[in-house]
Amino acid sequence: MESQLLSILCALLLILLIKKLMLHKASNPSNFPPGQWKLPIIGNLHQLLGEHPHQRLQNLAKTYGPLFHLKLGEINLIVITSSEFVHDIFKTHDFKFASRPNLMAGKIILYNYASFSFAPYGKTWSKLRSLKQVMSFKFIREEEGNNLVEKIMR
Repeated sequence: MESQLLSILCALLLILLIKKLMLHKASNPSNFPPGQWKLPIIGNLHQLLGEHPHQRLQNLAKTYGPLFHLKLGEINLIVITSSEFVHDIFKTHDFKFASRPNLMAGKIILYNYASFSFAPYGKTWSKLRSLKQVMSFKFIREEEGNNLVEKIMR
């Protein structure tokens, strides 16, 4: 009786797992650049651990080219090692890459993304980035700079 129940439970678990994997594949398009093989939960994290992760990224760039894909846990990451590609992204296609993810922390802690670091690209972001807004915090920057210099002098 117990073995039958365990078999049924394992079969249901397997069906749910297969269904989740099929939905995951359908919701994640695979139009990423080429990259190294990935483990299911941790992705490529195990391949970057060690003394010199920057050298490992350099070796990946030699293998896969100046633009490649890594998965760090659940996060898809595109690595760019070419200055020409970076120039295209930050100058030519800036608006496509300017927005930030809508994190729950930014909504709750920072009063509905009212901080420059979490604000999505748009009117709010432009207002927070304006020269007038930046200059309004000049005294804080100066005070913190002076505090840092005093700590170093001690």
